[in-house]
Amino acid sequence: MTSEEGSLLLASSSGIKEGDIDGKVVHDLLQLLGDYPLALEQAGAYIAVRKTKAVTGSQAHSDRLRNYIQEFHINAARLLQYRRPVAIWDYRNETVLTTWEVSYQKIERESPEASELLSSMWISF
Repeated sequence: MTSEEGSLLLASSSGIKEGDIDGKVVHDLLQLLGDYPLALEQAGAYIAVRKTKAVTGSQAHSDRLRNYIQEFHINAARLLQYRRPVAIWDYRNETVLTTWEVSYQKIERESPEASELLSSMWISF
């Protein structure tokens, strides 16, 4: 996926117009997620859900992306403290897993019952 396609996918999945975000921030996020479509889609969906009515303007949208990048780094560092079985770690890097973890941590904070259900579903696979 090209950076331009990644930028369009991120804009589409986050609900933010492409021109409403600082290009450097978009570039940083695309680099961080390795231009993986699934990781970009997950990140965009997370960013879209985190929207508030009070958030408007390109600076506010760019701040939301910066916050996501910060959360991503926090979760990536936590995930790297332990390794899962090799079968799960078959990606060249852990971008998709980390984008999932960012979303899961939010669910865990806001709805422990939902996170418990997701955990039990994960175990059954």
